[in-house]
Amino acid sequence: MKIAVLDDYQNVVKSLDCFKLLEGHEVQVFNETYTDVDTLAEQLVDFEALVLIRERTVICQALLAKLPKLKLISQTGKVSNHIDLSSVMTMGWLLQRASARPSRLRS
Repeated sequence: MKIAVLDDYQNVVKSLDCFKLLEGHEVQVFNETYTDVDTLAEQLVDFEALVLIRERTVICQALLAKLPKLKLISQTGKVSNHIDLSSVMTMGWLLQRASARPSRLRS
């Protein structure tokens, strides 16, 4: 699966224990936030899954309509007001929210 991890400002995701779970998948980590829908869509068009760091990127219907390969959105926090939930459900995609337990850094 081709997975995009968005908004990893501190470039820390790859050092978390949980990142090992993504072995065997093609993962790209984005350290910047793109606010323009067209620019964001260009970056994400080929991805099947998005991993969102908190509520940093707005996932709106206009963006979702431009991501034909998307199957799954994973949210690291419990807040999801930045995600157009009705569009996600209408399009039949999965939305997964992480547990409250933090992952540890690998040494």
